Amino acid sequence: VQTISLSKSSMDKGEVDGYPIWKAAMFMKAAIHIIENKRNEAIIIYDEVANEAVKSQDAFYIMEGYRMSGYLLYEKGEKQNAFEHFLLSLAGGSYLPDRVRRESTFLYSAYMAMLVGEDVRSPKELEALKGQLEIWLGTDWEQLVFNPKTAKASVRRKGSIFSF
Repeated sequence: VQTISLSKSSMDKGEVDGYPIWKAAMFMKAAIHIIENKRNEAIIIYDEVANEAVKSQDAFYIMEGYRMSGYLLYEKGEKQNAFEHFLLSLAGGSYLPDRVRRESTFLYSAYMAMLVGEDVRSPKELEALKGQLEIWLGTDWEQLVFNPKTAKASVRRKGSIFSF
């Protein structure tokens, strides 16, 4: 908590080291909330990081903040809200270089947007998303997003991500 408040103070003063420390500390705090089964608190933190990342023009953390919120919302069964968060994640990640989009969690956000979108959007509406994914990822977007490893993966965890 002290690291968060000190780094936030540095951010408010315009010091360059404040934001990188703050966002890392906030992601750690959100992870602790997940361990403690406080999903709503974690979602608030991830959204806060994503919003601050917008101000800092940090495309990667826009993508990651909304992706993590989207996943937690999906776990809670809030599919419409989760879908919107995955779209925000994709929009943020769209500012990353092509190679990063094709080799990062951008693909996971795309997969989840398509998966959840099937439940909350019409097939016609999903066509727009498919077209946008082709622009962002290339004509082989379906192979990237729906690769065999992804298809075999379970979207929901069976236990805690921190159990060993």
